[in-house]
Amino acid sequence: VTPGQAMTKTWKVQNSGTCTWTATYKIMNVAGNAMSGTATAIGQSVGPGQSVDVSVAMVAPAATGKAEGTWRLANDGAQPFGTALTIVVNVGG
Repeated sequence: VTPGQAMTKTWKVQNSGTCTWTATYKIMNVAGNAMSGTATAIGQSVGPGQSVDVSVAMVAPAATGKAEGTWRLANDGAQPFGTALTIVVNVGG
């Protein structure tokens, strides 16, 4: 990507638990470079066994090189759960 490029990262996540996720569950950055992304609600209820696409608007860093961020889902109490989700971009000149 180019420095400062606007981009959207989308992850497909599946509810492998026994409780329904509410529309206000969110994906949030927990480590690394958030690339200007903010915590974003999943926007719909997701029952056990169902999947949802969750997208976060981001901006590539201004500096060239590799940038990596780690995101996780979080419940209504802001408690992260589930598998870590990553984004890795190579920012070139």
